[in-house]
Amino acid sequence: MPETCYHQGKKIILVPGRHSNGKWVCRYVIPEWKNSGIDNYQGCLPGEAETVQEATMAAFVHASKILDGSRASVRTPSGGGIVRPSLR
Repeated sequence: MPETCYHQGKKIILVPGRHSNGKWVCRYVIPEWKNSGIDNYQGCLPGEAETVQEATMAAFVHASKILDGSRASVRTPSGGGIVRPSLR
């Protein structure tokens, strides 16, 4: 079920999903993201999480960094090391 969050007044919609192996991922949508020149920005953090809470928190942090203009490295939800964000 989608969850709506906000970062610095900007809306972030989190859409968690569970894989057949029981691991969790979370897509995010940033509606009306004007910096991109498109109506909305969608992405999904690489990696999988053990719980829905870990997946949604990782997606929220990743989307927040995009809104902040940060291209810093982030950890995958499973703690699999440092990766560069994959912007799709």
